[in-house]
Amino acid sequence: MENELSVKRIFELIKKRIWIPVIFSIFFSAIGGVYSYYFTKTQYEASSKLIVNATTPEMMNTLLVMIKEPSLLDNVVSELKLHITSDELSKRITPESVGGSSLVEVKVVDTDPSLAAQIANRTADEFERQIPRILGFKDIKIYSYAQINDQPTNNDYLKKAILGLIVGIIAGVGCIFLLDFIDDTVKSEEATELLLGIQVLGTISKFNKKNTSLEKGEMLRLEDRGETYGNNEQKAISLN
Repeated sequence: MENELSVKRIFELIKKRIWIPVIFSIFFSAIGGVYSYYFTKTQYEASSKLIVNATTPEMMNTLLVMIKEPSLLDNVVSELKLHITSDELSKRITPESVGGSSLVEVKVVDTDPSLAAQIANRTADEFERQIPRILGFKDIKIYSYAQINDQPTNNDYLKKAILGLIVGIIAGVGCIFLLDFIDDTVKSEEATELLLGIQVLGTISKFNKKNTSLEKGEMLRLEDRGETYGNNEQKAISLN
């Protein structure tokens, strides 16, 4: 029964201040969309593929790590005249075995789709050329070179807007609970009785601001619910 009452209380709180999560969701959704559109650099991905017949999983893992080695990428930076270090270039490259097979895909992400394809192809060439000399492993072959891909990989303005919408709703609901937590006003007869330790004998209706000429009898509504305490009758009046 208590759980049902708490759930009911939660819905009442949200319904009473539903405008807060609405405003928050619109605000955060707009921020997500605007930030993604104006402040996020468009990224493009290209990938070249190699056939690497590694004899063991350990050898395959070693070869995948070597693709990102700065010492191997120094020639790529030099030949393409890139204005970044080999360490920085390494962070843009993702080598992976396709489905655990001998087919290795070298993915490169860059803001220039043409440059992404060039980096992927030069990395594959350097890998095929240098690995036999470094590790003595020669069973490497270029399967396909990367092609220019004009479709951005991070064109997700709608996703950012939806994420902002969800964050806004959560923040708005949290704000409602915070406002309710810091609100120490008495809202019910039961709370009044608990606070004062005496029974509520009557209630006073809200004053109508548009009509201040109401008669006193129309504004005051007493309900006989208590009994006399000592010599004097004690009355508690709560405001609706």
